[in-house]
Amino acid sequence: MSVKICHVQDEETNFICKLSHRQNQKTNQGMEKKLNNNNIELSEYIVDPRTKTTYLKGKFLGKGGFAHVHEITDLTTNKIYAGKIVQKANLTKSHQTEKILREVEVHNLLEHKNIVRFYGCFEDEKHIYILLENCPRKSLAHVLKKRKVLTEQEVRYYIHQLVEGVEYIHNCGVIHRDLKLGNLLLSENMEVKIGDFGLASHIVKEGYRKRSVCGTPNYIAPEVLSMEGHGKEADIWAIGCIMYAMLVGHPPFETTTLNETYSRISNNSYCMPMNISESARTLIFRMLKSRPADRPDITEILQDEFFCSGFMPTTLPPSCCSSPPKFPAMGFIPRFCLDECDSFNQDLKQITHAVSTLRVHGQSKTGEEQQSAKGFHLTNKKHPKKDDFTSNFRSKLESFLCSEKNKMKDINTSESLYSILLSCLENMPKDPVVSKWRVEYYDLSNKLKVYSSSNVPSILLEKYTLLRYFSQYMEENLTEGGDIKQLEVTKKKKTIPYMKRWVRTSRAIVMQLNCGTLQMNFFMDHTKLIVSGGKHHGKLTYINEFRHTSTFSIADISQYGCKSDIVCRIQYALSVLREFAELEQDDL
Repeated sequence: MSVKICHVQDEETNFICKLSHRQNQKTNQGMEKKLNNNNIELSEYIVDPRTKTTYLKGKFLGKGGFAHVHEITDLTTNKIYAGKIVQKANLTKSHQTEKILREVEVHNLLEHKNIVRFYGCFEDEKHIYILLENCPRKSLAHVLKKRKVLTEQEVRYYIHQLVEGVEYIHNCGVIHRDLKLGNLLLSENMEVKIGDFGLASHIVKEGYRKRSVCGTPNYIAPEVLSMEGHGKEADIWAIGCIMYAMLVGHPPFETTTLNETYSRISNNSYCMPMNISESARTLIFRMLKSRPADRPDITEILQDEFFCSGFMPTTLPPSCCSSPPKFPAMGFIPRFCLDECDSFNQDLKQITHAVSTLRVHGQSKTGEEQQSAKGFHLTNKKHPKKDDFTSNFRSKLESFLCSEKNKMKDINTSESLYSILLSCLENMPKDPVVSKWRVEYYDLSNKLKVYSSSNVPSILLEKYTLLRYFSQYMEENLTEGGDIKQLEVTKKKKTIPYMKRWVRTSRAIVMQLNCGTLQMNFFMDHTKLIVSGGKHHGKLTYINEFRHTSTFSIADISQYGCKSDIVCRIQYALSVLREFAELEQDDL
C-alpha cells in the first residue's frame, strides 16, 4: 500500500516539475492568439500519453477562472470522472500556474468521505487534465438558488458534514481558504463534498500565518483583508458565512459593491433575522467573531448546542435540491424534549390557543372570542388614543430600532401628504365620469386630467394599453393574498393614488404613493410590506413568500409586537422613510 502511494506521489511530483519548467517557456507566448474561454477546443477522445488510457469527453459541467469541467468516461472501466481541463495557452502568468500546482499537490494528499476525491492528472501538448470525483447533484449554490432558503434540519445535515471535512483538512495541516457554497458539491447520495483546492495552503508549523489576500469577497475573513496574517480561523469564518447564507438566503456581508462588502466585513456589520432559532444564531455569532482567537476551534463546533437541539436527518432525498423536504412529525420536536412529549404537546396547545385568540385592533369578535381573549390580554392596559398614536408609535419605534445618537427631527409626513391629497380633491373636476373605469393622468406640471375609459386621447392610448395589461396580470396572478372587503360607496369621489417616487435598492423595490402609502417588494423571498397612514391610525400589510396576506393596526403592533420577519422589514422601512423625509426637507 505504501509503495503504491509513493509511486502515485512520484508521478504527480514529476508532473509538477515538468509543468513548472514549461511555464517559463510559455511566458513569452502569452501574446499569441487566445481561444474563446467559453468554447474550449477539445477533441471528443482524450488520450493519456503515459498510460495510453482513452477517455470520452461528455457533457459540460461548468467552468472556473481558466478551467472547464466536463464529464470524462474511462473507456476501459466505464468509470465517469469530473475532468477539470486547463488550456496551457491560458496560463500566461506565474500565479495561474502556481494555483494549478498547489491544487494538484494539496488535493492529491487528501482522502475523506466529505472531500471530492482526487484520482490523478496528466497532460498533453495543449491541455492539463485533472480527474476528480463526479458529483452529479451540482453544488449547494445551485440548491440555494432554486430554494432561496433552507430549513434548519437541512442546515444541520450539511454543516455537520462540512465541519467534519474541514476538521480532516486541518488535521492534515492544510487550510482551504476558499470555502463557499459554490465549492460544496453534492454526490449522488446527497453527501457534501468539499472541492476546489486552488487556494489551499499547507500550514508550515503551528501558529504560522499566511499574509496574502485571497478567497471570495463574501466569505473573506477580516484578518485576511487586513493582511495581519491568517490561519485555520479563516475557514471557521467562512463556515459561519455559509451557515448564515443557507438560513437567510444570502451571505451576511453581501452588498452591491466590493468596497461596501469589505467595509462591512471589517466592521463586522450584518443583520441577524429574528426568525432564526437561538441555537443557530448563537453558533453563527461565535464563528463570525472579529478576532480569530475568539472563534471556536473546528472540533468545538461539532459539540455546539445547534447540532443537538433539533432534528438532524441522516440522509436527504435528491428532491431537496429543488423543494423543501418533509420530515417525520417527531423530527420537529427538539431532542431534549423527546422524553417529555406529553408536556410539550400540552404546552403547545396552550400557546396555539392563545395565539388563535389574538385579534387585530378594530375587528369585531364573537362573544366566545371575547371571553377567551380576556384570559390572554392584560386588562389594565388600554389602547392608545387615536389622535396621538402616530407620534407615540414613531418615538417607540425609533427608540427600539435606531441606535444613532443624532436622530432626525420628527417630521409628520402623513400630515403633509394628507394636505397634498386634500388639495387634489379640491381641484379635481366636478363633472362626474359615468363609467366602470376612469383614467386619471397627471402631466409634468402635476395637473390632473380625467377621462372615461372609452374616451382616452390617442396620445395616451399606448400608456393606457400598457396599464390595462399590468392591471389584468395583477388581477390574475397577484391578488390571491386575501379577500378584499367591499368599500362603501360615498357621494364624494376620491382620486386614484399615483406613484410619487420609487427606487431600487440592493434588497427591494421601494414605491411611495402620493397618499403616503409605502410599498416594498423584497427580492430575496418575494415578500411585500405595505405601510399606509390615515387621519386616525395607520395600517401595515405583510404578504409572505406564500402570498398570504396579513393586515395589522400599527397601534396594535406598537402595543403587542409582531413576528420577527416583520420587525426586520419595519426596520428597513424606517431607514428608507428617513431618507425620503430628508429629501422632502431639502425640497422645502
